Amino acid sequence: MEKHLKKDILTFLALVTVLSAIPYILIYVDGDTDSNWVMLLMWIPALSGIAARLIRKKSPFKGIGWNPLKSFKWMLVAMVIPLIVTVVYLSLLFGLGLAEFDPGYIIRDGNKVMLARMGMIFGGGAPQNVFLYAGNFLLSFFVGNLLYVVTFALGEEYGWRGYLQPLLTEGFGVKKGLFFVGLIWGYWHLPGILMGHNFPDYPVFGGLILMPLGCIGMSYAFGSVYNKSGIIWMPAMFHSAFNMVSDIHGGAIMEGTRNALGSDIIYVCLWVLAGWLCFRFLKPAGADKGNEEEYELPH
Repeated sequence: MEKHLKKDILTFLALVTVLSAIPYILIYVDGDTDSNWVMLLMWIPALSGIAARLIRKKSPFKGIGWNPLKSFKWMLVAMVIPLIVTVVYLSLLFGLGLAEFDPGYIIRDGNKVMLARMGMIFGGGAPQNVFLYAGNFLLSFFVGNLLYVVTFALGEEYGWRGYLQPLLTEGFGVKKGLFFVGLIWGYWHLPGILMGHNFPDYPVFGGLILMPLGCIGMSYAFGSVYNKSGIIWMPAMFHSAFNMVSDIHGGAIMEGTRNALGSDIIYVCLWVLAGWLCFRFLKPAGADKGNEEEYELPH
């Protein structure tokens, strides 16, 4: 690895480590991993990336890709994949007896349906025609993701995908670079997980094993969409949709019936599979199919 690459990577990692300690300490003092300080934490990768670029005397906005209209279809792809993973995940849980479906989640009235506890743009407080409701749901999910992108997800994606990914893939090649981004991203969550977030029943196993594996899978998924589109909004949309489908998980599963360890392992495995599929099939145009290490990346 060239000296300047190593220096740039280490500068970012030092910044994100030191700056992340601030919101993590505040979260610990609050004693709540859903504290408002989480919003600050999610923007630390972006602040670190901006600071690292300024240290390098480079524009914090140039070369990352900001025009979503250039690759709008990839924004839709990034939104739909988490929904597909969710459907497969819930189907496996219910099919394998690892959780019970909450019968009150889907409300039916003849040929009309609605999902309980799901806010919609056009009504949603009463059952609607199934096709109308499907369109209403997708539109509401899309708009909700846009709001989440600009308030939360972009903060992480600017740092992990916009800054760190191009450096690591240039230094190690695409396959290894995306692996290391996911590994670093996964262990960045460790303090919060040890406080009981994500895996409250087994925080050590969750923080040391499951979260890094899941983030590696998502790194291949998010990173491949970014490489394909060259637009930072695409992995941000992916990240947003991933976080928002947790409401669907929580609503569809009857409280107290989920086998935590079994279901979490299945979910992580599904994202590893999704990451492999994205990496395998979403290569940029003109890529050398015989060597995934050589195609051009966004800078």
